[in-house]
Amino acid sequence: MKKGIIFLLSVAAVIGALTLFDYVRSRSISIEVYEITPQTVVADPHEPVLIKLRVTKNGKSVNNHDITCLVMGGGNVKADRVETDANGIAEFTYYPYSFIPKINEESTVKLLFKDVSDSVFIAVQKEKYIGINVKKPENSGSNTTVDDIFNN
Repeated sequence: MKKGIIFLLSVAAVIGALTLFDYVRSRSISIEVYEITPQTVVADPHEPVLIKLRVTKNGKSVNNHDITCLVMGGGNVKADRVETDANGIAEFTYYPYSFIPKINEESTVKLLFKDVSDSVFIAVQKEKYIGINVKKPENSGSNTTVDDIFNN
C-alpha cells in the first residue's frame, strides 16, 4: 500500500514537472497580430481577409513553427494550420460567413491561434485570441428575409 502511494506521488510529481517545463517554455513565445487586410471585414465569403501573425521566442522571430487557427463564430479559414516563415510570419486567409438577415447578421467572430510547435511534453501551448468585427455588406441584396425564402 505504501509503495503504491509513493509510486502514484512519483508519477504525479513527474507529470507536474513536465507540465511546468512546457508552461515555462510557452511563456517565452509571443504571438501578435502583424496585419489584417482589409481593415473593415464584411459578411461576404467572396471577400476574404488576410491575417498575418508574427511569432517570436524571447523577442526573436521563429521559423517553421506550426500555428493553428480555430474559428469560433461564423466563417472559416483556408488552412487551419500554417507554418511561420523566416521572419516568424504566419498567414491565414479567413472567409467570413454570408450575411443573412435574422440568421447571420453583424457580429464579432473570435479566432483562436496556438503555437503547437513549442511544447515538448504535455501540450502547453501559447494561445492568442483575436476578435474580428464582421459588418453587414453594403450590397447585401434586397430586403429579402428568411420568411421570404421559406414561405414562397
